[in-house]
Amino acid sequence: MDSAALRFIACLAVLFLFASSLSFAAPFLVCDPYWEEGKQPTGFSVKAGEFTFSGQAEELSGGAVRLKFDLGKLPDGEHKVEVRAVKESTGEKSEPAYAQILKKGAQAVMLTTPQPEPEKQKIPPSRTIPGLLKP
Repeated sequence: MDSAALRFIACLAVLFLFASSLSFAAPFLVCDPYWEEGKQPTGFSVKAGEFTFSGQAEELSGGAVRLKFDLGKLPDGEHKVEVRAVKESTGEKSEPAYAQILKKGAQAVMLTTPQPEPEKQKIPPSRTIPGLLKP
């Protein structure tokens, strides 16, 4: 082979490696793996503002599954994300997990892990003193 052909092959190899690294460069939301066979979800439901996505769980070696959600689907800005694990065979859904994410271009930063707002306690009016509430 001549020198030009070798340079061409080397350039193709470098281009291929660079292009494949770009395909995995998007920011992802990833959870810890679920190891137990009976409690493994088959998918996840992700809600970010008005956007709702559902997808299959990613299978890992050793039989574990986890969430791997591409945040590139969301527009730039701050998002409160709610994630639920779903077991489609029984229709079970987990309690939601929350995260506050700031996405800008191909970068995303987790700001906080907010908790759901507690329900406001309803206290009936007191009958003993008009206008005051019992503690």
